[in-house]
Amino acid sequence: MSLVFVGMACFFIAGAGAGYLWNKSQIHTLGLQLHGFEVQLDAAKTRHAMLERTYAEMCSYTNLDARVRRMRIEIGPPQLDQIVKLPETVGNGQEEKLLARRPTAAEEGAN
Repeated sequence: MSLVFVGMACFFIAGAGAGYLWNKSQIHTLGLQLHGFEVQLDAAKTRHAMLERTYAEMCSYTNLDARVRRMRIEIGPPQLDQIVKLPETVGNGQEEKLLARRPTAAEEGAN
């Protein structure tokens, strides 16, 4: 009986050790993956910042003006009579749309 008990104890201790080593290897693998993802994130952030700077530079007035001159396009700022000004409403546009569809009390009584 004691031999069986010792054998079972050794089996459980060996199993616990094997499980510990497996968990350590999994933690190491996940750490390597996490490091790789952090490197990819830093590279993506750097590329995003570079693209934002490039976009801002391309949209700047001086760059646009230089590109127009290089292409020899005869355009300039619009004349005052070419500018259309739209009146701005004070209310919320969505609320106005919703209220426009509702029948008034008088219309509801007529139906």
